[in-house]
Amino acid sequence: MVDGGGPAAAGPGNPGLLRGRVHAGDDGTGVTRVELFFDLFFVYAFLEVSRLMAADFSLTGLYQGTLLVLLLWRAWTSCTWLGNTVRMDQGIMTPVVCGLCVVVLLMAVTVPTAFTDEPGLLTGPLVVAVGFTLVRGTAQLLFGVVIRRTERERVSFGRLWTPLVCASLFLLAGALVPPRLPEGVDPDLVRLVLVTAAVTSDFATLRAVNGRSRRIHSVRHWTDRHALIILVALGETIISVGTSLGLEGTARITAPVIAASMLGMVVVAILWWSYFDVAKPVAERALHDAGPVEQTLTGRDAYSLWHLPMISGLILLAMGLKQSVRTTAAEDVHPWQGIGALVLFGGVLLYLVGLVGFQRRVLRIWGRGPLLGAATTLVVLPLAALTPPLGSLALLTLTMTVMVVADQTLFRQRHRVLHELADESLAGEAGATPKELFVDLVFVFVLIQVVVLMGREGTWHGMFRALLVLGLVWWAWCTYSSVTNSVRSEASFLRITLLTVLAVALVLGIALPQTFTTVPGGLPGSVVVAVCYVAIRLLLVALLRWRGGTDPRMFRRTVGTMLVAGALLGGAAVVGDRPDTTVTAAIVTALWAGALATEMVGNYRPGPVSWQMSSIEHWTERFELIMLIAFGQVIVAIGLSADWQGLSAGVLTAVALSALGLAALWWAYFDTDVIVTQRSMRRRKGGDRAALARDAYVYLHFPMVCGLLVYAFGLRANLMVLSSDPYDSTLLGHVALYGGVAIFLVANQLFWWRSCRQVSWYRVGWVTTVLGLALVTYPLPELVDLAVLSLTGLLFAVVETFTWRQRRLLRAHPATTAG
Repeated sequence: MVDGGGPAAAGPGNPGLLRGRVHAGDDGTGVTRVELFFDLFFVYAFLEVSRLMAADFSLTGLYQGTLLVLLLWRAWTSCTWLGNTVRMDQGIMTPVVCGLCVVVLLMAVTVPTAFTDEPGLLTGPLVVAVGFTLVRGTAQLLFGVVIRRTERERVSFGRLWTPLVCASLFLLAGALVPPRLPEGVDPDLVRLVLVTAAVTSDFATLRAVNGRSRRIHSVRHWTDRHALIILVALGETIISVGTSLGLEGTARITAPVIAASMLGMVVVAILWWSYFDVAKPVAERALHDAGPVEQTLTGRDAYSLWHLPMISGLILLAMGLKQSVRTTAAEDVHPWQGIGALVLFGGVLLYLVGLVGFQRRVLRIWGRGPLLGAATTLVVLPLAALTPPLGSLALLTLTMTVMVVADQTLFRQRHRVLHELADESLAGEAGATPKELFVDLVFVFVLIQVVVLMGREGTWHGMFRALLVLGLVWWAWCTYSSVTNSVRSEASFLRITLLTVLAVALVLGIALPQTFTTVPGGLPGSVVVAVCYVAIRLLLVALLRWRGGTDPRMFRRTVGTMLVAGALLGGAAVVGDRPDTTVTAAIVTALWAGALATEMVGNYRPGPVSWQMSSIEHWTERFELIMLIAFGQVIVAIGLSADWQGLSAGVLTAVALSALGLAALWWAYFDTDVIVTQRSMRRRKGGDRAALARDAYVYLHFPMVCGLLVYAFGLRANLMVLSSDPYDSTLLGHVALYGGVAIFLVANQLFWWRSCRQVSWYRVGWVTTVLGLALVTYPLPELVDLAVLSLTGLLFAVVETFTWRQRRLLRAHPATTAG
């Protein structure tokens, strides 16, 4: 689903270098890593919209959230048109995208205050207005320049720019005018009217997309980009379920809360299935077979327009699920009012309406399953409004299940025909499948909870224990990735097993912050985590057995290490129930360390034979995507930490610096390392290739993920110091900030050395500088401390880009680079 990001091929669809800085897009190009990184910031902004609506759970709050969704969607679609026309990972585009990432993150952290003014602080409406103008204006400017130079098209200035100028002026007026209105005039109403006018005028821009002014250069890129934004939005819905009880890790974990979370997970999984099972691949095939003008018009209507209600529905669903889990935890017998059921069921209804419109526009058919699901949702809604939240979730799950059953029974003939077309479209794809990516999204939530566990422990010992938990989570994910690399099947058993893994991983994430400290009155977190881990491993072992052909000796060794690790975790849970003392804590830590060592050492000893792979592309892409997920949780950590502050200039500066520092680390991994290592994998054979896959990916990616999570904890501590809430600046937070970067860079250099047997002295200098700065910057103010670290990273990234990047590629693959 994503492109490797290598050098652009010359050809008729790629005019080549434009002034040495912008590369035109090429038909067949997939979504690049830099675009995926960029989308993580947008998805976090959408997640913040759901939090805004949850904070003001009223019709006004819903309307405000809808306006923000529309603005963010227009900004995102502008960048998508640009990415379909220009190579976003080459030339000047990469730094431009990194700059836009900063802008989008600033917009995201101000979304909760986008309709309010706070005296003495930077206003949320102003930041959103300026950010929207920068993102839309930059994308539109670059798009216009490239189109004129590559296709000799002259787009009317008025049609292209007037709607955006009007929208920006309305937004700026909405930010600046209401605070200056005379008494007696409602400033909130005036702002709402002005923002509505901004949205209305900006959507008029779509009239300029007529098949002559724009065209889709790569169908694969266009469809994958929209599919990925839907996929990640589904993941953010899962995160909303998991974080319903807050991010402090102090809420009680009860059976009703777990049941509500599981029901929400089933609903989200069915919505995923309704799009990715047949609709997405069949629509992509139909779009590819259309003519150029029809491609553009269909792309505009089916994707830019009909995907909007799908995204909006998922945001409403996320808010409804969050509210239902919260009220279930409150144990109130009548907390579920009509608006709660309306939001929950309305979100699903809006998503299904968008799906029906999407299928009708692309395939010229009425989706019978989604239509039935929408009708059943409407019928059940009045009953759901009268039942408690858990009952409402059960009714919603039942309606979604009816839709699935109908597709497999009443509508099975058409569904079978469409499925055959979908299978033909997916034939030959070696990368990660949508179902694998969907399961990965739960691990985003689990990684966030690891950072929460670090914060809850708040000690050196606690951070070490959190990393031990992360190690076992990592091992479970690596096993899962290895199994799916070998089992390339769409069999029902595999789907059901992966769905079960998904649900169990969600429960594990919910209980993870209480792994070592149980909240009175709730289920013991240590037991829940241990049981969930063993259950995931058992399910994956069952898949190994079901696959067949596995070496019996290796199978027995896998089962043996899993059972020993499970026994050690069980012992830690038993010891952890005793009074909390230093000795008890040490024993629990030792047992967890033993479990992790058992898994990692026990499965390393047999040698590379146990890490044979069926697809190099699949294997490398899976680990690249889990790294993107780790970067994504750092984005979430930055944003959630900023929620503690007022929108002062210092806070916004700290957020921008955090995004820049994260971009530098992203570059260190994705600029050349992933390309070169994949080429190195292709050149090796047999056991040598398997050994490289084991060492470079399974074992050396783990410390990189550790470094990112420690860095996220350091950023959280640093940003919270800048808040109005009391939070002492500690040595732990400072060391985590610099130490996380150092751990990541050391592991990154080892990854490079294991792949190519080379040392990057730039990376060595970067690590040495970071460690030296850590010793002298502790007394400095937190904002200066963060600025020094982030700007140092950017400096080394820029220097290495201009002095050594080409040489790194040339040494690894001379023929490709020279050509």
